[in-house]
Amino acid sequence: NNSEVKDIIFAGITGESLAREESYVDIYGEVKFVGRYKIDESTTLLDVINEAGGYLPSAFPHGGILTRESLREREAEMLKKAERELANILASGVTSGIIEQSGTDLLGLITLIREIGAAEPSGRLVAEFNLSKLNNPSNNVLLKPGDSIFIPSVSNTVTVIGSVLNPVTIPYSPKSSVKDYIKFAGGASNGADIDSTYVLFADGSSTRASSLTSFGFNRAYITPGSTIIVPRSARPL
Repeated sequence: NNSEVKDIIFAGITGESLAREESYVDIYGEVKFVGRYKIDESTTLLDVINEAGGYLPSAFPHGGILTRESLREREAEMLKKAERELANILASGVTSGIIEQSGTDLLGLITLIREIGAAEPSGRLVAEFNLSKLNNPSNNVLLKPGDSIFIPSVSNTVTVIGSVLNPVTIPYSPKSSVKDYIKFAGGASNGADIDSTYVLFADGSSTRASSLTSFGFNRAYITPGSTIIVPRSARPL
């Protein structure tokens, strides 16, 4: 009858609404049970890792990646803003005549604008993935709907990029310093700002190479999975 039909339709609509309201996160990589897990407002990173059965022996927690859509959207806005600002700098340089004095500056700005326009925001949230440290509530991130967690396999390499003669990825050596790795890449190229060299660690954090130890740049040691970036020397323009 009509009453039963209405009840069925109402139940179906209600069920769809509840399904839409349910929140999930994805976890994949080196965990025992890869998949999508339901969360609520109190679910933490450690909760989901445990629900996924924990790490496999091949896991590299230090390189764990947590991405969030709201951060990806914010990064996209920042990239667009940077692209607009560089375009304004380029226009001002042409108007003032500075650009005409240096074709290298013009080429560098155009290349940078193109790179920013093509950059893909990651939405990465730097987080702690060491299980023992996650027992400390201050390290245990609260998850949000749509978050994605990736646990990579063990990394035993270091990458050197930027203003070097030969960007390379080479095996990690606990005895090698930042300076040693740059030598493996053929050394700094012309125009490099070697003193501003920085290290991007596998967990997403970064620091100036010179600040890694109290002994300075030549004795700065890094960890597996890191990337060493030698930036280009910045001119006033």
